[in-house]
This record gives sequence, structure tokens and C-alpha cells, in this order.
Amino acid sequence: MRKEIIKIFKVKKSKKKLLWALLGIILFVVINGFFVYYSNPNNYYFFLTKKIIPYPALIVGNRIVTFLSLDDKIAENKKIYEIAYKVNFASGSEGKKNYDVLKDKTKNESINEIIMENLLKSEKEEITDADVKKEYENIVKSTGNDKEIVNILKYSAGIDANDIKDKIYQNLLTEKVKNNFLYNLKMKAILITVEDPNKKEDWEKALQRSNDIYNEIRDGKSSFDQNYALYGNKNDGVVQNFGKDIYFKEDLPDEIQSVFYNLQSSQINEPIKTANGYYIFNVYERRGYFKGSYDDFMKEQRKQIRIVSFLH
Repeated sequence: MRKEIIKIFKVKKSKKKLLWALLGIILFVVINGFFVYYSNPNNYYFFLTKKIIPYPALIVGNRIVTFLSLDDKIAENKKIYEIAYKVNFASGSEGKKNYDVLKDKTKNESINEIIMENLLKSEKEEITDADVKKEYENIVKSTGNDKEIVNILKYSAGIDANDIKDKIYQNLLTEKVKNNFLYNLKMKAILITVEDPNKKEDWEKALQRSNDIYNEIRDGKSSFDQNYALYGNKNDGVVQNFGKDIYFKEDLPDEIQSVFYNLQSSQINEPIKTANGYYIFNVYERRGYFKGSYDDFMKEQRKQIRIVSFLH
């Protein structure tokens, strides 16, 4: 009987210790959480605390962005902007203002990244590590096309490969979403340039040549591709197709945006006058459905997903 009483007493004592331990853990989480959510101190103690306890900073749909992962992204962006773009985050009110802008920008980047990943998942597409590695190798070998990445590489002291690859991932993600969901055309452009824009006769000569080419293609006397080989201009400063022949409405100046909704596949337009000369376009594929800019598209997507922010 005495042994049984001692046994019961030990069990109760053990439960009491467990209860106190559990209470201690809850108090630790709550007290530290108070500081994380209201001031988010930037020191090693709270770095370890956030590493142990995944305090949520954002909830986007069914995905959680923790304070630790968001802090890492902010630190990465801060380093890039300090080194590549010489942005001041250190001194006075200007530094604080720049840092607040950076935090807001990083928060929006994280939200957009999750939304884009979900969109691509719905299309059974994704950006793989192999895609990022290939793009990284291409950029290392050449100057590339993306000015931001080029500048990051140019001023890369203190910025490691993972920082750059993270930016590459975001750029590839954005590009793939735009190509899949934004209204865009795959098309080629013929440009008949004007020798001297100040001479009326040179404009008349360019118009005549443009009309001749248009009529020849329309009547089947020559093909678009034959003329494209002679007059195709991949990057003339007016049309930006980045070497991929994919156009978005925002890529085109106002005077040639009419082709965007009017041209059907395999059609060409009558010559359109621009500051550079006369353009003839040939559309060979129409893609996407959203007839607006990327920013407008992302705003619409944000309205359709639950976003909860715990940031002060």
C-alpha cells in the first residue's frame, strides 16, 4: 500500500513538472513573440529565437512566410541595393526611410513569389534548380539582357552566388507567368528605316519600299521570312522583343499598339509609321488572356487570395 501511494505521488509530481515546463515554453514563446512582432530586434538572440520558433510574418493562401525567411530576404536585398545601387540605409531619416521602403518591397516580392508559384503550379509548370543554374551560367559567360542582374554581377563584392540565383529565380518566375497568363503575341517585325529623317524624300522612299514589301507578301510573290532576313531588326530601340520574338502590349510604343488586338495569327499589317521608319508585323501565335500590364495582373491575383500580414 505504501509503495502504491509513493508511486501515485511520483506520477503527480512528474505531471506537475511537465505542466510547469509546458507553461515555461508557452511563456517563452509569448514573451519573445511580443518583441518579435512589435519591434523585431536585430540581434543574435532573436535570430536564434526565430530559428527555433517559426513566427509567421505573412500568410498567403495556405503558405506561411516566417519572420526568419523574410529577414533573410530583406538582408539579401539590402546588401544588393547597398553594393550595386549605393542606396543609403545607415544614416538618419533618409536611411530609415530607404529601409522602410526596402522592407515593404521585400514583403511584396514574397507575396508575389508565392502567387506566381501557385499560378504556375495550376499550369503544371515550375522553375527548377536546373533552370536557375543554366541562366546563372549564361549570365556569368556574358553580360546578358537583364540590367539588374548585370549590375549585381558588376558590383558583386560581398554578394554571393545564392543571392544572385535567388534574383534569377524571381526573374524567371516573372517571365514565365507573363508568358503564360498575360496577353502576348509571338511575332516578327520588319523595319524599313529612313536614311535621313529630316528629308521628306527619304520618308517617301521608305514608305514606297514598305508598301512594295507588304504587297509582295500579301500577293504571295515573296514570303515574310525572306524579307525578315533582310529587314528584321531584333533590337532597334523602339520594339523590345529581347531576342525571343515575344511581345507584350507595354513593349510597344503607342503608334504600333494597334497591331496587338487587331492582327490574327499568320496576318501581316499595313506599314505603320514610327520615328524610326515603317514597321510590318507578322503574328504567328497569340497567347495568354489578361489584357493589361503585369502589375495590373498581380493586383487582380492579390484580390483572389487570402493575405494576412503580421508586420507592424
